[in-house]
Amino acid sequence: MQKFEFSYDIENDDLFVYHKGKKTKGSIELGSVIIDIDNEGKINAIQIINASKYISKIIKNISKDMLKKIKACKIEFKHDQNVIIIRLFLIFENKTPKLLIPISLPSITRASPASR
Repeated sequence: MQKFEFSYDIENDDLFVYHKGKKTKGSIELGSVIIDIDNEGKINAIQIINASKYISKIIKNISKDMLKKIKACKIEFKHDQNVIIIRLFLIFENKTPKLLIPISLPSITRASPASR
């Protein structure tokens, strides 16, 4: 499991989890989730737009106030056939338990002809 930096913008309800100092080569947008990929094809950032609404679809009772109390973020990546399963762990201040958010995306092994 890798530790990531994070920021949460309560006004816009955006959660941004990232590797500090990594550069993005491209992005994959999956609805409210944007995943940034580096030159090696590895995930270096995840942005969740309207984070409280998105996460509430998976886990009930998540609010903006709760998300602003995030203390740490960790991400685990698993490959299963041609799908990448991302497990985003949000760890909160004090007694609030950690939260697991699963995200799945297709594993892309070659570039699109359109990108050449």
